Amino acid sequence: MNLCTVLSESFIPQAVNLIQSYMINSYAKKAYVYHFNCDPKKINALNDLYGDKIVVKQVPNDCLHAYEPRVFYYKTYAISDCLLNSDEDIIYSDSSNCFIKKYDIKKDIRDGAIFLPYTHPILSNKYWTTKACFEKLKAVEAMNEAQYWAGFQVY
Repeated sequence: MNLCTVLSESFIPQAVNLIQSYMINSYAKKAYVYHFNCDPKKINALNDLYGDKIVVKQVPNDCLHAYEPRVFYYKTYAISDCLLNSDEDIIYSDSSNCFIKKYDIKKDIRDGAIFLPYTHPILSNKYWTTKACFEKLKAVEAMNEAQYWAGFQVY
């Protein structure tokens, strides 16, 4: 499994920690690192550090909200592009996470993916969007369902 993450400049140190922990405690394949709002010299340092174990790509600024932190376009772009270009299954992880022990993630894959639901009631869908949104999506039954943690997914 390949690793996929996305970062802005302030998260480069955490991303190094994530990549290093992945290389030690996980599959040690390629790491796909998507970035935005970063100094090119700092991004080049990642290439110098990991060589052919890393693929670095800039998230295109192709819409008004591409780099807006509360919209998460950059995250969906990174996952989509990585799925299209990776030669293996991927683990998407936010850059501030890290792997802390060896574990075979593949044994937990169900229907081709892993999604982790939040367990705290305040993180149910009804607190994070409007009733009108549920009605428009024809998904009123999902109002009381738990949200999935977007910071760690496997495909």
